[in-house]
Amino acid sequence: IMRAYEDGKRFKHPNGSGDVIFSHCHVEPPNVDWQYFGLDPSDKRKRLWKFVGKLCLLVLIIQGCITFPYTFFVLWPYSSTGTVASGVKVTIMGIILGNTNWICFLANYLTAEQLGYRTKDWLYIFVFVSNTIVVLLLTLFSVGTAAHFITHQYRMATGPEDFFSMLVSSIGHEVAFTRNVYNMLQPGGFFVGMVIVAIMAGPVPYTITTLFSKVIFVWRCFPECLLKILKVFLPWSPATLNHYPTRSAEKGLEPWEIPICGNYADHIVTPSLCFFLLSFLSPFTYRILRGMMYWALFMYIYFRWMHLRYHKTCYYQSHRLEVFFHYMWGFPLSILAAVCCSWALRGGYLFPES
Repeated sequence: IMRAYEDGKRFKHPNGSGDVIFSHCHVEPPNVDWQYFGLDPSDKRKRLWKFVGKLCLLVLIIQGCITFPYTFFVLWPYSSTGTVASGVKVTIMGIILGNTNWICFLANYLTAEQLGYRTKDWLYIFVFVSNTIVVLLLTLFSVGTAAHFITHQYRMATGPEDFFSMLVSSIGHEVAFTRNVYNMLQPGGFFVGMVIVAIMAGPVPYTITTLFSKVIFVWRCFPECLLKILKVFLPWSPATLNHYPTRSAEKGLEPWEIPICGNYADHIVTPSLCFFLLSFLSPFTYRILRGMMYWALFMYIYFRWMHLRYHKTCYYQSHRLEVFFHYMWGFPLSILAAVCCSWALRGGYLFPES
């Protein structure tokens, strides 16, 4: 196009009468991935199924290697003895949940970039939806584990003559369940994961990239065969060991883009869980909502720092992601509405006795 324009040919704008003016520019539209233009739809479907397989495999690996062993060998033995794990043990479970959430998001985002979306706004929407599903599944597994503890700790009476025992047993179930979830969320599920992200997304990759580049290209203190192995783990590594280009070093040391599509998932799942726990009669429900209030204040200050001072500039050139999040926000609001109806039913306001 530039060659034809420089040869004197003129191009008419399809929606106007004037000529289109071309000029050399050293930047590209940040919202467009040119390498995916002209990608065949069948190839996109293959990439999508491959992505789904990788994501499922990642969740299975995390659950099988981290979450399930800790749950099976540390937490579940308590329920078999008539007691329940609490305190530090459940807090560690919340820390594991927070860390696995951001690990899944990082792998999700890096893999989704290869699906073939032409514009990043659709990529961000896809990452938001898929990450919300993954975080929700991981959270449901942890909440299901807490429920498993309680069902093995108490035995509910079911006979009509033991109505009072059944009522007390039910309240005991609710108190014990909400206590476990509260210990899981405070502070592990609410705060620890975000603090770990700030460490793992900045100081850790900066230190590793700097160290590897020094070892490979400056000090060269290992045999060439070992340096080639280390070069595999160096971001934006060149083809040879002779020179590390400045542009590659800059790309290797630059921070992440602003991951709003990943943060939105936590803003959907965490309030949904907290609103769901309002349906239980327990002194821990108000503590959970108080912890969510502290979490919201922490998120405001945390993301003001992360998005404006920590991450690199990221362009969002459409409102699609924001609008999609507003629709998804209806999920926790629906749970809150259902909780209101459940309490009206339990209080006898919906179907009062005649």
